Formats: sequence, C-alpha cells, structure tokens
Amino acid sequence: IACDLAPIAAQPRVALLPGVASVLLGENVTIVCAAGFRPFSDNVSMPGSYAALCGTACVLELPTQEAVCRPIRSIEKLVVPDNAHIQNRSNPTAARYIYFGDVVSLSCDPGFATANSSCETLWEAYVTEDGVLVRGEETCVAFTCPPYTYDPNTAAVAPNTSVPYLGTVAVSCLPNHRVSSLFEASLRQPAAYTARCDSPRACDYSSSPTCKPLECVCPPVDA
Repeated sequence: IACDLAPIAAQPRVALLPGVASVLLGENVTIVCAAGFRPFSDNVSMPGSYAALCGTACVLELPTQEAVCRPIRSIEKLVVPDNAHIQNRSNPTAARYIYFGDVVSLSCDPGFATANSSCETLWEAYVTEDGVLVRGEETCVAFTCPPYTYDPNTAAVAPNTSVPYLGTVAVSCLPNHRVSSLFEASLRQPAAYTARCDSPRACDYSSSPTCKPLECVCPPVDA
C-alpha cells in the first residue's frame, strides 16, 4: 500500500524528497518549499521543510492537503508615512504586513513629492525571501514649482521665484501684447493672467496661455 504524492507534488513551489511518485505506508516524505515560502505557515521563523507520514488512509498526514507552501509574511508591518497612501487599497493609510511576492505601490498625496528625488511621487515596497521588508522611499514633503518660465520680451512675472503648491504668479503682458493661445493677439484680449502651481504629479504649473504681439490691422483704403 502506498500514498500517491502527485496531488502534493503538483502544487506550486513544492518539492518532495526523495523525488518519487509514491511512498509506502508508514514511510515519511519530506516536503520542501521554495525560498520565500513555508509549509502551512506564513511565519518566516518556521522551517522550510515538513516531514509527512504516509498514513493508513493512503494519504500523507498533513494539516491540510491544499496550499501546502505559503508565502511568508514580512517580519514587521509596512507603516505608511505622513502625506502618503497605498495605491488601490481600501484603507490606504493603515499599517499592514505584506507577503513575499507582493509588490505594494505607494504614492505621495497631491502636492507632495518624495524627499530624496526631484518631484517623484511613487515608490514600491516588497518582502525578501528572508522576510525583510524593503520600504523604499519613506518621506513625502510639500513640493514647490520652479520659477515660472516666460518670455521676457513679451511679459513680466511676479514673483519670479519658486512657488509653493497651490501658489500663484501674476503674468503681465508688456505693451503691445495681449494674452492669447494663437500666434497673434488683439486688443479685445486681456493683458494679464495668473499661473497656478497646481499640477499635483508634476511639480509644475497648470497649462497657461502666453503673451503674444498685437495683430496689426490696417485701416481700409478709400477708393
């Protein structure tokens, strides 16, 4: 009488020692899980193998016949930093354990960027095969927009400095210029506009018009 090992051997990340298709009644077989997995547990401190006996019912005596090798859980919880959240999760700011094989995407809140990069807002956390939590970036700080880009031959800007998130700059067209999105402008168009630092993922201003030279309209020629 023997135990059929095929149902267990067919499960992902499972290896059997010795590598045979069956084991006789009363004999042991060793189940070995792949790196980052443990038999019947998510605890990284548990051994990576499990000795199973071929029992009288002709099946291996196991806690369960399903999900033998399970991904380990991180040793510590992932704590979401201030001004950030986990993407695509129902409670995106709650601390939680994560599991080997999972990649958790975190993002700074609108108006914030990672502290150690230029206007990056995304990073990832994952677990190594030893249960170590790799957090990546852990600080989100309020960003500022760089000084507003403009043509000094057509406009003047105040302030001409970096601007905090949701701050504004006043753009005034020089004489004989007006605000327009076309190649030329007319007197009917305004002579000033406000640019706002409110592009939450780009550390930049929202799209703005520019100052363009006035269109020259010649008077009609008398016949």
